[in-house]
Amino acid sequence: MRSQSLRSLFDLLNVTASYGRPHTSNDHAFAESLFSTFKGRVSFPEYFGMLQSAREFCLEFFTWFNGYHLHSLLDYTAPMSVH
Repeated sequence: MRSQSLRSLFDLLNVTASYGRPHTSNDHAFAESLFSTFKGRVSFPEYFGMLQSAREFCLEFFTWFNGYHLHSLLDYTAPMSVH
């Protein structure tokens, strides 16, 4: 995340970069786990043709993730049934 080309892209998209604390390897572990599940789904497309398609995919994914996906840290229950 420290490369100049990525920083330029962040600037172009008005994205604020954040970094983990030094010598703390688990700062972003939960986000990394979420992205792994998100991109590892069989239905994840190679690309989205339109912004609306990406939004629809995300809505469907997060409905599944929060309502039906069993999380190991929640004793294999879905977040909606716990929170």
